[in-house]
Amino acid sequence: DLTVAGTGVQGFSGDGGPATNAKLKPDGVFLDKNGTIYIADIDNDRIRIVYIPKLVTPYETVPMPLVNIYPNPTNNELTIEYNLPTKDDATIQITDIIGRLVITKTLSSQKQKEVLDISRLSPGVYLYKVVQNGASISTGRILKE
Repeated sequence: DLTVAGTGVQGFSGDGGPATNAKLKPDGVFLDKNGTIYIADIDNDRIRIVYIPKLVTPYETVPMPLVNIYPNPTNNELTIEYNLPTKDDATIQITDIIGRLVITKTLSSQKQKEVLDISRLSPGVYLYKVVQNGASISTGRILKE
């Protein structure tokens, strides 16, 4: 067993001292990625904060998928710039406002930019969704003038 806060005796003491010397009645506990523990001390109407550096969660920065579609509004073509989260190809699906699929195009993971001809579409609002490995990674609206 590891005790990070409290003596095991209910009461009110320990502010400013070692957390293991505190008297409290915990009701809820939350640990953040920085090694800080937040303890709801129900009888004393307090949130007790305990920092333990050994509990810091190392994390890796993962690039967020990025899809940038321009110009928007547009007349005849869209430029799609993208940064896919994995090395698999993705698909852009464009639907009309009532959900009918009007264009589908594969976005190669080997590229980061595609130009899409939308000249045959009628003026209006369209919805797009970029899907990779069955998961939607970006959604938005396109206005065709």
